[in-house]
Amino acid sequence: MTLPPAYTYTAFDQSTHQLYPYVGDHVALLVPESYYDETTLARITTAIDKAYSFYAQATGREPNLYYQFNGRSTIAVVPDSCGGGCGFLGSTGIELETPTFDLLFRGVSDRNQFDHVVFYELGRNFWFYENKIEYVNSSTGDITTGFAVFMRFMAMEAAGVTGGPFNGTDFAVFQSEVERMLDRYLADSSLNWANTLQIGKAPANPMNLGATDLFASFLFKLRAQYGNKFVLALWQKVGQQPVRQTTQDAINNFVAAASLAAGEDLTTLFAQEWRWPVTLPPPTGTPTVTKTPTKTAPATSTATATKTPTKTASATSTATQTTLPPVATPTMTPTGTNTAMSTDLPTPTATDTPVPLPATSTATATPVPADPITPTASATTTLVVLPTATQPTLSPELTDIPSGVNHEQTLFLPLIRR
Repeated sequence: MTLPPAYTYTAFDQSTHQLYPYVGDHVALLVPESYYDETTLARITTAIDKAYSFYAQATGREPNLYYQFNGRSTIAVVPDSCGGGCGFLGSTGIELETPTFDLLFRGVSDRNQFDHVVFYELGRNFWFYENKIEYVNSSTGDITTGFAVFMRFMAMEAAGVTGGPFNGTDFAVFQSEVERMLDRYLADSSLNWANTLQIGKAPANPMNLGATDLFASFLFKLRAQYGNKFVLALWQKVGQQPVRQTTQDAINNFVAAASLAAGEDLTTLFAQEWRWPVTLPPPTGTPTVTKTPTKTAPATSTATATKTPTKTASATSTATQTTLPPVATPTMTPTGTNTAMSTDLPTPTATDTPVPLPATSTATATPVPADPITPTASATTTLVVLPTATQPTLSPELTDIPSGVNHEQTLFLPLIRR
């Protein structure tokens, strides 16, 4: 096996690392030499490319180009980041700490099972809806993270991969527990939007899942009723809503978008059965007949909450699944031209000229690292450096929250460790 030219990667924390690129259609994996196995990296990169394509199809756009290699979003393996997985909100750039990537790499090479973290972190890069449906002055970020929680499952399904264990629990069992959160919520008449999603709380459950999982469960129920076309329409309808000024606006925007995606008015469903405070006339262009999603019997789970991921055999889930249409397999080579779908991304450059974020970016302005990404002396590939204008917001992966800490409340803390 011949290694590609080494690449000097400047991490989010400004440390530098010699990594080796494996380039797909939309993403570039940057890995240490010890992980450079072309067979395994090809399978991983193909799956991530498919997931990326799904996110782009569902949202109708791609992230702002920020951390990149030859015009592709980078997924870099580093010793330390802001969590086991770490990604920018609305812009490209993901880091996986070495133990996290090892779970992915070993799972794929040994059992053909894919750890979930990178698919979740893509949900950070593809999050464009802060000013439409996230609650004003939210200390939890439940909607922002709930998007990544739900879309992780959808992206893995679209990519046609089997998930590896989630903190020691079989992935299918974990997904069924997330889906059951709405049933647990509805079974307790004392629960409503105000004492759950608004304050980052969730019904009691055996895996200690949180309000982000509850939000995902609402989405699972809507997907079960309206099919995959609902998932592929929802976020684009969200993006078309007006900028919210209040939390009530955010609620109304989400219900309006869901109604448009479903093709019928869902305000009664949200307000009466699901106990959300909706103050909204029927969406323009949709029927006024309310159709309540069919209730399905909850799947029986034997999951137990654990903290340390372990290699376990896959169990068969009893949850009802609807298969997403497969995404075409991208061409996989260690090098190649960018075939990204979007035409409104900044054009990659072969010079050391920084690539600025688009003017429409809503990324949080913070100081930018002084040292850009630069190639090593031996590198012969075209390299692009970090922009010098605006740095997007970083967000850690949820499974890296220490035991006893409310993970919703730590969403915006930058340095959370295992």
